Amino acid sequence: MFRSCPAERPAASVGAVTRLCPVCRLPHPIQSRFSRDGWILRECPATGSLYLENAPEYAALESEYAFEVTMQQERDRRGREEPRWSRLSDTMKGLRRLVFPRRNKFEGLIKEAWTTCGRPAEFRVLDIGCGSGGVLEGFVATFAALGVRVIPSGIEISKELSRLAGERLAAYGGLVLNLPALEGIQGSSAQHFHCALMSSYLEHETATGEVLSALRGRLVPGGRVLIKVPNYACWNRHFRGARWCGFRFPDHVNYFTPTGLRRQVEEAGFDVARMKLADRFPLSDNMYLVAAAKRD
Repeated sequence: MFRSCPAERPAASVGAVTRLCPVCRLPHPIQSRFSRDGWILRECPATGSLYLENAPEYAALESEYAFEVTMQQERDRRGREEPRWSRLSDTMKGLRRLVFPRRNKFEGLIKEAWTTCGRPAEFRVLDIGCGSGGVLEGFVATFAALGVRVIPSGIEISKELSRLAGERLAAYGGLVLNLPALEGIQGSSAQHFHCALMSSYLEHETATGEVLSALRGRLVPGGRVLIKVPNYACWNRHFRGARWCGFRFPDHVNYFTPTGLRRQVEEAGFDVARMKLADRFPLSDNMYLVAAAKRD
């Protein structure tokens, strides 16, 4: 569990940090044509991934650029600039939910993770970028039906979402920290968690390598990390260009290709346990990867 749970951190000035490539840790001169509004995207020639060079500081992500704020701003922008496409996209999403009401890839992946960890009666799960806690709460119910108790923990940088998640998960003995991910992970016990979730999180994180490396030591040997990020190499991005739904300025600071994501995970000391073609299908805007903490 978490060794320290600071309620507040000193206020930091809201600005920008200048980043190197998160995958190869080098500067790249190639500026992407998808840079916008003063936000500079650079391309990694080795992997084809993009990264935001002048990313917001963590303090800005607590409220000004919090996920729930920028998500609504992006919806409003797309509605103004592409009203017909926006309505069509919303309609298609609604139809998919009707046709596939139970479709949740993470549910299958987390059951696989539980099995590979020896089917523990108490399954300790950490959700990094947990939002309002709905995903974790759903997994508590899923495993309760199997007679397994999930011990949920979360880290969320948005003040409002972390408050909601804390209230939501308190009934299950859960704890949610309102901190940058690296601080929260570093405050947790070694080899404690069976599984970590990174669902729509890693594209927001400026310190991807540091976070993954720190997390490795907090997982039990063979523990799993379930990752979901936008797939910059998908066909829809090539078709839509600058209007691709995966672009979010400035809170999306990483745009991974399958090659870039795999390399990022392996360089942090994990094995790639799963990344099938279906997990990086080019017709999907998202891709999935399961990383495994190496056993001694």
